Amino acid sequence: KVVALKAYPTEIALKSRFDYAQLVLTAELASGEQLDVTRMADAEETGDLVHVSRSGLVRPGAEGSGALKFSLGEQSVSVPVEVTGQTQIVEASFVRDVMPILSKAGCNAGTCHGAQKGKMGFALSLRGYDPLFDHRALTDDLAARRNNRSAPDRSLMLQKPSGAAPHGGGVLFGPDDPYYQILRSWIAGGVKLDLESPRVTGLEIFPKNPIVPLPQMQQQMIVKATYSDGTVRDVSAEAFIESNNTEVVEADDDVPPVEDAEDDPLAAGDGEGADAQVDLPPAGLEFDPAILGEAVLGDVEAGHHFEAGHQLPLIAAGRCVPALEDAVDPVADAEVVFERLEVDVGGALVDGFA
Repeated sequence: KVVALKAYPTEIALKSRFDYAQLVLTAELASGEQLDVTRMADAEETGDLVHVSRSGLVRPGAEGSGALKFSLGEQSVSVPVEVTGQTQIVEASFVRDVMPILSKAGCNAGTCHGAQKGKMGFALSLRGYDPLFDHRALTDDLAARRNNRSAPDRSLMLQKPSGAAPHGGGVLFGPDDPYYQILRSWIAGGVKLDLESPRVTGLEIFPKNPIVPLPQMQQQMIVKATYSDGTVRDVSAEAFIESNNTEVVEADDDVPPVEDAEDDPLAAGDGEGADAQVDLPPAGLEFDPAILGEAVLGDVEAGHHFEAGHQLPLIAAGRCVPALEDAVDPVADAEVVFERLEVDVGGALVDGFA
């Protein structure tokens, strides 16, 4: 049973139209275990104040203040939100804003324009290690056709990734996407090169040492960057999160474990890095997080018995354990299932899910 719902960060302040904040929602069970429920909790409508993605990324909508309320079962949590600076012109930085976008979109990857000889006559430094080279490539090559300061939307560096012009890399983002708007702001502001812009001096990843109860469950991560001028910024959307053991954890915007063991996801950005250890229980129980959502999380805990007749969608998303391969119906009577199911998870003998 879920006895508490917690949110991190505990409050959000968005001070420009390009600011965002990544939320992580954690459910505390009666057993003392903690579980990431960022994608499971229901969010109440906030009008136009902010927009919240399925993964918990909060972006500004309109100026004002209010609260984001999330609920799961009988538990809820509120996060105060203040949005300002939405009418102010944001001067995008080439080093701080544009370069991370080029990296996250894959433009300067080794398989694209970051290759030794570039791609289709356009070369960028690999993973953005040389901002001066990249700035010249975007502003000087082809008689500066890649940017159009008088009509930013006609710039090749916007038309190609948005699908307005043929692009070998396909459509990466649309005109309403924040990445498009940041690049457009930089072009409209004069394609300035700011090599003295504050650089990232450190990264922090949250949660530090999460314990994921079951394989195939997910853990949302937050990455914050500290800059040389002392400012701290949420860079979860731009940071690269990689696993040092892909047999245990595969990182792709979130962390879905696939085996039992320990692993250290690494968050990297602007040459800096941070890591967090992820612990998993022993293998032997396959699980799809959709089951939790359908079965009501509060009913699924170690040692809990369902009442006879309680229907649990057990097979619809995949078998839970090999022993249940001979289950007759896709939806089984929970009492029958639990009579057959005893799994040693994390060293504790339980007769349900943990």
